[in-house]
Amino acid sequence: MTAVEILECFLDAVGKAVVDGRLEVYAQHVSLPFVLETASATLTVTTMDDLADGFDTYGEMLADLGVTSIQRKVIRAFAPTPGRVHGQYTTRLMAENLQVAPMFWSQTQIDLIEGVWKCAFVRNTTTDARWPVLMPNTYSPLND
Repeated sequence: MTAVEILECFLDAVGKAVVDGRLEVYAQHVSLPFVLETASATLTVTTMDDLADGFDTYGEMLADLGVTSIQRKVIRAFAPTPGRVHGQYTTRLMAENLQVAPMFWSQTQIDLIEGVWKCAFVRNTTTDARWPVLMPNTYSPLND
């Protein structure tokens, strides 16, 4: 598999786990401490309890927006060493065919740990200063 394919599979699995409310699958792909850098803050999740709380709150926000899928598109990815992939991607929160929040950009690094791709770091363009990242329903097709 190429670095792009590895990152796409990882993002698809994590996004589906979030939409389906499957913390056990999501947590398999997270390495603690997990660091999220937004445009306004650096947030660190250090415990499984904090990860679970954030996962539940984020899932509730997605449900409130009617999100049925998280569409991520890998823009570029490369593997600087075996077992490590760096990449950039976009995220769209979708309710069927309707985008319900502004698209945002992210970059990440995933590492192959005991046969599972895991993430400990994401940087994105949202402006949230808290975990979980909460996005308002402010999407307009005119914003694209």
